[in-house]
Amino acid sequence: MLRSRLAIIILSLALLAVSGVACDDGGQKSTNNVNNTNNVNAEICDDTLDNDGDGTIDCLDTDCAAAANCALNNVNNLNNVNNLNNVNNLNNFTQPADTVAINFSIDDTANQTYGAGELQWKGSFAYDDISRLLTFDGAWMGPYPTLHDDGPWTAGGHEPEGSVAGDHIWGVTVFFAVPAQETTFEYGAVDGQGHWIWTGDTNGSFTIPAGATEAVTAEGMTIEAFGTVDLRITLDTLNLNPSFSFNPFVDTVALKGNFVGWSLLPCVDDGTDGDASADDDLYTFVLSTQVGPGTSSPHAGLLYSGDALEFLIVISGAEYKVGAAAVTDGVQAFSRPEGGDWTELTVGLHANGNILVTIP
Repeated sequence: MLRSRLAIIILSLALLAVSGVACDDGGQKSTNNVNNTNNVNAEICDDTLDNDGDGTIDCLDTDCAAAANCALNNVNNLNNVNNLNNVNNLNNFTQPADTVAINFSIDDTANQTYGAGELQWKGSFAYDDISRLLTFDGAWMGPYPTLHDDGPWTAGGHEPEGSVAGDHIWGVTVFFAVPAQETTFEYGAVDGQGHWIWTGDTNGSFTIPAGATEAVTAEGMTIEAFGTVDLRITLDTLNLNPSFSFNPFVDTVALKGNFVGWSLLPCVDDGTDGDASADDDLYTFVLSTQVGPGTSSPHAGLLYSGDALEFLIVISGAEYKVGAAAVTDGVQAFSRPEGGDWTELTVGLHANGNILVTIP
């Protein structure tokens, strides 16, 4: 019996010894394959997550040095601490080689009616939004640069250097290949609906000298604060120019002018929107009912004394003209200052053939 117990004890000790050898390799066994997340999850370089658990994300992780998006974002120099730690470098746009920068802006601080995507710089050029390169196009076929209010292009935005995001000054910096010969561009500006809003008497222009590398700033535009003078224009369809006829059951009357970005707005004969009497054959346009928030012309407003207004009447889609010049038969215009009465204005013609009135 004693021998049996002794044999059992010896066998148990032998099993424990074998078990100990299996559980211990003298401290040389690596747990990296179990606990090192680098071996489990590779870093994804564009998802804003720390996939491999090393405390860095995306292009800030050295594992992403060769990723295409990181090379484009100027984080390819892993030895330059600034490239790894300066967040701006993740968003900066790099000026294309052998180009000259061109700056343009529109100041809307007075009225603050424009939002993102609602202003474009239109001119004798075409624009690529990805490369931000401008090319000459004398036919004005576009596409055109959209203006932004997101800060300077050197700090992740699109505006000229020194700009401030969110200040209602809309701008853009574009780039043009250094020209072998002097190149002159013409331009203006349009709103989000394509309506011309440039206020200069002529198109703007800028010239890039041959071989130029210094940045060029094209003359911008400041949108003046809205005034307080209202405008009323009427057309008496019973007294039209003999070249025109009018059927009130099928024909319509509208108006377009420089004070509403040349957008087409209705004239009515239904007793609403400033029309004095319905169905009296006198079609009426009142500016204050057609502009401002909630209307089809939210970026237009009332007028100032001294404003020179150009406009055209449109009857069933046809401009009220004979030849190249507008006709004024049956047309009347009135202005009314804030708190005042309507005063009739002299209706004349501009040299360009549009109808012209001046606010007194």
